[in-house]
Amino acid sequence: MSSDVFRSLVGALPLSVLVACGGSGSERPIDTTLVDTELVESIDIGGARMVPDYSDSIDRYSLIPDSAATELSISVTAADPTAEILIGGSVAASAEVAALALPADGQTLAVEVRHGAQQQVIELVSVPANYPRFEVTTRLADTASGDLYLSAVGEPSFSIRSDDYGVPSYVYQAPLRTGTFMRHSNGYSSFADRFINEFGLETNDRVILDESLQEIARLQTAAPLQHTDSHDFLIRENGNHVFLAYEPTVRDSAPYADSVIQEVDSQTGEEVFRWNSWGVIPLDDVLHNNRVEYAHINSVFVDTDGHFLASLRGTSQIVKINRDTGAVDWKLGGVSNEFAIDDPLGGPCGQHHVTRLANGNILFFDNGIFCPPDYPAREQISRAVEYRLNEREKTATLVWSYQQPGVYARTGGSAQRLANGNTLIGWGGNTTGPSATEVNAAGVVVYEFKLWRGDTVRGSNRVLRY
Repeated sequence: MSSDVFRSLVGALPLSVLVACGGSGSERPIDTTLVDTELVESIDIGGARMVPDYSDSIDRYSLIPDSAATELSISVTAADPTAEILIGGSVAASAEVAALALPADGQTLAVEVRHGAQQQVIELVSVPANYPRFEVTTRLADTASGDLYLSAVGEPSFSIRSDDYGVPSYVYQAPLRTGTFMRHSNGYSSFADRFINEFGLETNDRVILDESLQEIARLQTAAPLQHTDSHDFLIRENGNHVFLAYEPTVRDSAPYADSVIQEVDSQTGEEVFRWNSWGVIPLDDVLHNNRVEYAHINSVFVDTDGHFLASLRGTSQIVKINRDTGAVDWKLGGVSNEFAIDDPLGGPCGQHHVTRLANGNILFFDNGIFCPPDYPAREQISRAVEYRLNEREKTATLVWSYQQPGVYARTGGSAQRLANGNTLIGWGGNTTGPSATEVNAAGVVVYEFKLWRGDTVRGSNRVLRY
């Protein structure tokens, strides 16, 4: 199916609306025993894959068609052969093969089994043949609640809200590329949608969805900026929008892409604050080989005092930017680091997704690439890191971290502290291990999945849970 058609089916209407006729859509916890309502013994499907594999503890599944399939064959074996079975509303006997047309993307095929007063409803959510396959390798009882938000990399690229098994309640398939699907404190959600502008340059819309995941706006940076970046976007408590931009310019015949933070009044559409990396971030601090995007900003966060925390991958620095003056109040990490860092690995290296926690500490994803010369050898270690900062005394102390042997993310990545105290880690561009891991405070893995595109595990710039 073409991206335009898929957008009309799903980009405009979230799957949560389209599947409402197929049942409650609620997912029973994986460790729940349902002896009295386990009416289905097995489901066999031809022409498509049901993901995950059938389990009596799960009642929603992705239905991923074979590439050329237009029809399905489905047989449902009931635990009691006298049970009444309905497949898409049509009656079938236990283990009888039913043939039917493949549902359109975003539609749900309901399988109902009734026996006496008991009823079991299973939803098969139809997704495109190139939809990524989720493989859940761990899911324990203390996995946090909430939906997953991610933008699956690859061709094509998808922004997805799903349950823990990857069964979507919203899907957007991008014509080019999508990124950083997230939910904001006002209940709205957003993701980046890349396109080619009238000058032939790549830029992005920030697509805004309301509480029902209906698209309500597409936003870009305000004049005089001409580029909207995909890495991050914020909606402040006053409603203002905070964009990132890589703003192209030429100095002394050399091209540059300045890292810019811009705050825009959501009512007037006018710029109310701008910070530019040029003249503030020395080129001598750059630790990667891309001198054009020298600072390479990849996250921004409104700190508790209203100023900005920003992650500069190009200099392996976390910086505090004064919202009133535009000055950099401090730099953590990198060549011009201002903190005494108590961390056996020396400090941040090519990091992503910096946030301030409720306990006052900062949390970020540390890629372990572009380390300053005086840091210890990393040996390709990526990790989630929590620091306790004393901003007056300029000390940073490692208080918690998590890493997995052999899991290394050169690009992307996220770390999110969840309401139950767990930490959800998105492993970014890693292709050697899981796509995301949720761990408790003791570092025990409670949830983990791999995101397969064909025969390759792929990731997402961020994986978040709300």
